[in-house]
Amino acid sequence: MKRKSALLVLALALPIALAGLVFRPHSTVQVAQAQTAPLYFPETGHNVGAPFLFYFENHGGLQTIGYPITEAFTDPFTGRLVQYFQNVRLESWPKNPDPYKVQPGLIGDQLGKGQPPLAPSQIPFGNNPDCQYFPETGHSLCFEFLKAFKARGGIDVFGYPIAEINVENGLTVQYFQRARMEWHPEYPSGHKVTVGPLGSIYFDFAGLTPDLLTHVAPISAREERITQLQLFP
Repeated sequence: MKRKSALLVLALALPIALAGLVFRPHSTVQVAQAQTAPLYFPETGHNVGAPFLFYFENHGGLQTIGYPITEAFTDPFTGRLVQYFQNVRLESWPKNPDPYKVQPGLIGDQLGKGQPPLAPSQIPFGNNPDCQYFPETGHSLCFEFLKAFKARGGIDVFGYPIAEINVENGLTVQYFQRARMEWHPEYPSGHKVTVGPLGSIYFDFAGLTPDLLTHVAPISAREERITQLQLFP
């Protein structure tokens, strides 16, 4: 009778002991790297997957980044993983701390769109709510362009302004280190400022192989699975 009682106590205690063991702080579960299903855009025939998909979805998507015009590939000039979109070039910087492991490239600078800094007499007053001056590059950002800049990611997405507002081929634009803004008065209210196709312009300028623009098939996601369970007493 004592033996049966002891076995019963052991049977009741064992699951509790195991549960404590499994959920101790030093227990680890190793999970194979999971990849969220890449997004496929039939409009341009390209996929957006890791490591660029999270940035794309959380920094304006089509409105700011535009459609992908290539797959991700290793840039032959820098050896860095990049992907071109209509408006920007996204770059992978895996050694950077979060959230800077993916950044838009400095294609506005690289295209030579910068202008000399403003003269002291041209700098807007610091108490002007409609304009902001950036001493880092010596340029200002005003009115609807400033509102769009703040609403769509600021310096992390656009970089600093490298020029004042200009008119190019009848279009009012302003260049940043990483992008270009455009003013379209014919568009509805709230949509008059757009991000221009600087990624496509730079792609042509850089002389990259046109094969990178060729449409491809959608990429399937890998499944996430547990590969190893380790329990430490």
